[in-house]
Amino acid sequence: LLLYRLTEMERSIADIFQWTLTAFWTLDIIASFFTATYVNDNLCFRLAEIAKAYLKSWFLFDITMLIPDFVGMAFDLEDGPAGIFRLLKARRILRLFRFVMLCPDTESQEVAGQVPNSSIQDA
Repeated sequence: LLLYRLTEMERSIADIFQWTLTAFWTLDIIASFFTATYVNDNLCFRLAEIAKAYLKSWFLFDITMLIPDFVGMAFDLEDGPAGIFRLLKARRILRLFRFVMLCPDTESQEVAGQVPNSSIQDA
């Protein structure tokens, strides 16, 4: 069962997007090890504390999102009849959700289902 056919040009463009997105998220993981973070309400700049905090929070999630990309690119796998890789690629929705949750914009948080404390009114 083949759900779609890509021309050579379309396939090349899709590959460029795939490589670009995978590179972006890989660099995001690396950058997270060098981004200051709050530990016990104190902003920490020491790499050991930053790495420890990141490994305890988002690292497992981030690396789990990238493993299927790496496997797919390493073996040049495409969606087969079972569509396993289509299901694995659906995890990108989780990446978008993470991005929205980390975004400081109030409207984005409201879209994600969070309501800021200032907008909650007593009845």
